[in-house]
Amino acid sequence: MRNCGELTLGGTSCSRRAREGREHCWQHPRLEKDEFQEKYRDPRRCGSPLKEGGYCLEPIVGAEKRCFKHAEEASDRLLRVRKQADDGSSAGRNDVGVMTLLGDGCPQNRVEAAKDIARAAEGGQPEGHTNLGLMHLFGKGVPKNMATAFRHLKEGAEGECRIAQFNLACFYDVFPEAIIRTFENPTAFINSLLEDNQGPEETRGRILAISSKDMALRWYRESAKRGDPNASYRLSVRLQEIGKVKEADHHRENAQRQFVEEGCRLSEGNGYVQDPSKAYTSYLMAAELGAETREERRSLENILSTNEIQNAGREADIRFSNLNG
Repeated sequence: MRNCGELTLGGTSCSRRAREGREHCWQHPRLEKDEFQEKYRDPRRCGSPLKEGGYCLEPIVGAEKRCFKHAEEASDRLLRVRKQADDGSSAGRNDVGVMTLLGDGCPQNRVEAAKDIARAAEGGQPEGHTNLGLMHLFGKGVPKNMATAFRHLKEGAEGECRIAQFNLACFYDVFPEAIIRTFENPTAFINSLLEDNQGPEETRGRILAISSKDMALRWYRESAKRGDPNASYRLSVRLQEIGKVKEADHHRENAQRQFVEEGCRLSEGNGYVQDPSKAYTSYLMAAELGAETREERRSLENILSTNEIQNAGREADIRFSNLNG
């Protein structure tokens, strides 16, 4: 009896014995090579990481985003974090909200997710503030509100959440200081303008003339220090623009390594929701910066469709365009 031979995420081949009459082992239930057709690359597959490497290709069940076996695992995890939340854990409450937001182990419900995440934020949980800030930023499950988004992201950033730090840096990067002041304390800022007795044109000119780039650099540095590849790359772009070439090169090298690490975590579901397509995007971005990621991408190409691979490439281009802008 032959070995399975399925390519694993580490670039090696599975040495488990193939099932009788099949080319692969029980843990890699791929269609036989002579039967394989592009139409079988169904996006409605489980995608959960397997112990021997690779991903589960079984069809997902109903509204769940997992097959029957792995959906049960997600449901068990949801029960565990709900118990933590009921016991008073703000981190558990945030996890319940995130799983409800993603439909992981339960039907997707953005409004209910926002309630749980808001309770986590009320408990001082940095990731809760971060997630609620992003939901207000994009209007997902809550009204879109830039000022509310800013305030929650600032709380998350001060709580050392790197995602919040990167997004807060983007606020400072995009908006002048006076606009940021309206986010922090709208009433006080409007009163100060009224006291100055400035006309509309003078007021508008004052608002648009003030920069907040130093705060952007500060928060990019904080996020980059905690391993965020987007922050490291954006920081390298900004430093290059102001002539700090040596420091810019250092952060660009860090971004290359961090994109590889991000791809690995996304492909394995380690600290992230497991997502082969996003992992492929991260590996492409690392390759653009000079990293060797052909083996990692080849592993993912075994389970991604041609369209998914092309979409991942477009997503990498969009992210680079935004980070370079």
